[in-house]
Amino acid sequence: MTKEQLFERVVRDRIAMATAATGHSFYYLLDGLEKKGAVALARRYIDPRNAQDFQEGLKVLKHAGLLRLSVEQTIINFHDRGYIFSAAEADAARERLRTVELLVH
Repeated sequence: MTKEQLFERVVRDRIAMATAATGHSFYYLLDGLEKKGAVALARRYIDPRNAQDFQEGLKVLKHAGLLRLSVEQTIINFHDRGYIFSAAEADAARERLRTVELLVH
């Protein structure tokens, strides 16, 4: 299994856990995974042009106290293991999580 395949598996596993915990379908996230692939979709989420464009699923995770299951947290986790994502990408993911904590009520 490649690191990219592992990333997608972890993202899908976290979506399943989040769905079980919240009842939210995360349809758009799953659709994006199918259309773009997990790594490309993750990079789209942390693109600075999307800094305050929070998908409904991320808002659901924030309200449920489950940001640890977010794509952004998965980027950070993979970077910390030396997989796929650069330090700048991990920093962008951290900033996005900080921003959602501040702006989403």
